Amino acid sequence: MPEAGAPKRRPSALAQLQPAEAAAVLTQLLKSHPEMRAEAERLAGAMLDEVSAADVAVGVEGDLRALDVDDLNERAGPHRGGYTEPADAADELLEEALAPYVEDLRRRLATGRSGAAMETLRGILAGLYAVRHADGGGEVLDWSPDFPQTAAAMVAGIWRNAGRDLPVEVLNDVVPEWAGGIARG
Repeated sequence: MPEAGAPKRRPSALAQLQPAEAAAVLTQLLKSHPEMRAEAERLAGAMLDEVSAADVAVGVEGDLRALDVDDLNERAGPHRGGYTEPADAADELLEEALAPYVEDLRRRLATGRSGAAMETLRGILAGLYAVRHADGGGEVLDWSPDFPQTAAAMVAGIWRNAGRDLPVEVLNDVVPEWAGGIARG
């Protein structure tokens, strides 16, 4: 217990930074101390390598299922620029929810993190496969029943466009009902 009259300890300024501010501090630190670049690269690589297909799958499934009819109603229908069909609005919402996972896949592919990229791919595919059957609850996925399979094919295309072979055994394991179609591209 601090003594009466003792100055209060302030929280760390670093701990209070927003992500963009933290990035700016790191950039400045590396400019001032270029000898730290190798260590920073090692730490960044370790972070990019740290991925679990199961965690990605849970995230994808949760984010896609979290979209509800209220989200759809905000986007669909008449608006100043015209009219947006509910199915089109659903596709937009689902694509936006999936986008961070696709970006993670692209980052890992771009940095040559093959194992982490494969885990990310497996997780995305598994999450999409988990939501392949609409539950009829009036949620966003009900408005776009083809989205999971279409998105899985798109993600497989990103993998292929990065010059990687898509292992059929992965497809058979993760998305068995879609494996043939996705394998053919």
